[in-house]
Amino acid sequence: MEALHPLDRGQAQSLPQIKASLRDLITAYGSGALEERRFVHELLHLEAEKVRPRGFVLTAANTDDDWTVVVLHAQGRSEPCAVYEFLPGRGKVRRCGS
Repeated sequence: MEALHPLDRGQAQSLPQIKASLRDLITAYGSGALEERRFVHELLHLEAEKVRPRGFVLTAANTDDDWTVVVLHAQGRSEPCAVYEFLPGRGKVRRCGS
């Protein structure tokens, strides 16, 4: 069993802002208000400016049925801090793993 590494104080304080930024970005892209190229640019910028410097890791993947999954977790932890699963351009969001 993996030992959980608690978030440090800085991570705990910055997590709500990072999650809100991710949610806003994903909502804009998922609804079609943001083109894929701009979404990728903004996501990479967020990762470089806020995610990595605060000790978090951001991953993204596509499912077999064309949904996009974005996962945020703290370095050293496999348990996610946030998971977003959405269908780009359609405004649809679903519970991760469904």
